[in-house]
Amino acid sequence: MPSGGAGGKASFGTSGYGCPGGVTEGYARRVRNQALIAIGALLVLTGALWTAQGVGWVGGSVMSGDLTWAIIGPVVALIGIALILTGRRGRPSS
Repeated sequence: MPSGGAGGKASFGTSGYGCPGGVTEGYARRVRNQALIAIGALLVLTGALWTAQGVGWVGGSVMSGDLTWAIIGPVVALIGIALILTGRRGRPSS
């Protein structure tokens, strides 16, 4: 049974950040930043592959030599770079 806190409200061990079980805001931010960096890296690699297929450097695919993928690839890679930078910006300096 949770104990009563200030104002008679029960405390269930949340951090006030909406994270149950005592998960801190800093931990939630680190996990979010790591996820942004990982997803961003995946998008950069995917964009690079699509670009290489679009310009014909990588063969063996329906996408090979198709100019559409040479345009979509760099856009996806730029979105990935933006996600990586967003994830790194939120990291603590130490």
